[in-house]
Amino acid sequence: MAAHAVAQIGVYACGGCQGLWIPEGRLEDLIARAHETQPGADRAAAPVARVRGGNPARQRVEYRRCPECEAFMLRRNFQHRSGILVDVCQPHGTWLDPDELEQIAGFVSSRPP
Repeated sequence: MAAHAVAQIGVYACGGCQGLWIPEGRLEDLIARAHETQPGADRAAAPVARVRGGNPARQRVEYRRCPECEAFMLRRNFQHRSGILVDVCQPHGTWLDPDELEQIAGFVSSRPP
């Protein structure tokens, strides 16, 4: 995986599948940056969330291994209600499929601060 920066936060991108590995603690930093850059008072001008939504249990199940420890990661519904399933290794980080960072940004920008 190659090192990259998203919003000046270090992440790793897979050249094969275009997924992102976000080391532990950095996903929260990305979410904070998304809140900082969203329109403050004018919620009507905020971009429309591009989130699949729906029931995450209906999505195809694929368990991934942590790139650091090789243990199977847990699948979690991002912030318990987004419908975005992310793969989490508690001690090491979070794996995002290619479109999930955009979906998370849409979800975060569509909710009140």
